[in-house]
Amino acid sequence: MKGWMLAAGATVALVASLTASAAVPDQKTERLPARQAIYQSWSLSDQQQEQLTSANKVFHERMTTLKDQSFDSARARHQAIKEAVQTHRQALSEVLDDEQLKVLEGLDQRAAPMRARGELMAALLDSWQLDDTQRQAIHDARQQMRQDLGALRHDKSATDSREERRQNMEKIREEQQARLSRVLSAEQIRVLEMMRHVELRGPKGKPPIDVRRALVESWHLDASQLDAMQSATMELHQKMAQLHDKDALEHRERRQQMEGAKKAFHQSLESILSPTQLAALDSISTHDRPKMGPQPHGEGKGMPSRDKASAHRDH
Repeated sequence: MKGWMLAAGATVALVASLTASAAVPDQKTERLPARQAIYQSWSLSDQQQEQLTSANKVFHERMTTLKDQSFDSARARHQAIKEAVQTHRQALSEVLDDEQLKVLEGLDQRAAPMRARGELMAALLDSWQLDDTQRQAIHDARQQMRQDLGALRHDKSATDSREERRQNMEKIREEQQARLSRVLSAEQIRVLEMMRHVELRGPKGKPPIDVRRALVESWHLDASQLDAMQSATMELHQKMAQLHDKDALEHRERRQQMEGAKKAFHQSLESILSPTQLAALDSISTHDRPKMGPQPHGEGKGMPSRDKASAHRDH
């Protein structure tokens, strides 16, 4: 039974992701969400946009029907949702090519963990049979901890050492435990802490997709663009690695220089990519930031492999 509950939760997460993936962008909208910005970077034709709008409408109608429908078992409901998702994926595959579908799959993988964690958290609280006052107290405690962590992370005046920041993090954790201890037992708090460290990485048995790399591949850039992006990306990695190794730098100075390196990298991309492509890349940058240090085989994060790039040039 527990297995089917988890499967159903994962399916709901996937459904929400696919619903968003079918949305067609408003060409006049500013600061677009990731999916809309990515659609615009592909320069979809009017026909493609109409097809996606139609597929999205059919999918929404089907999911609304399933939501109100009674089933004999959780297994039957799960199977019906799974079939609806498969049908929707087939509809998308008739409009988009394999590289574009891979980008959407990567976005679905990236969105699934948070939604799945929400489903698991709801199921956990249900199993404890908490009343509304206890649930609200837990919600408020979690919100307070997010705010405390956010304030610490974005404190631009901070010049403290790593040890001081570690102590501040520990203080926040202790305050959170004190808040939760007014509502939950020590064992329940331990379970919550275990859930906080759980990583759900996309469909079972499948490695996570590098969304930046998949997005760049979907644009089929020419050799000069790929080489220019490769050079700019490697320059950023090297600069970040150098700053990371400079122990003499104060926290604020290191952060300022890192921000300057990122700004220079962004400016270099402006001369390589179109505005819509750059906007699409920016829309996912908060989730897929360049890793520090050199990349394996000389390839930067978000760059197609040499074999992949060569294949595009040959066609």
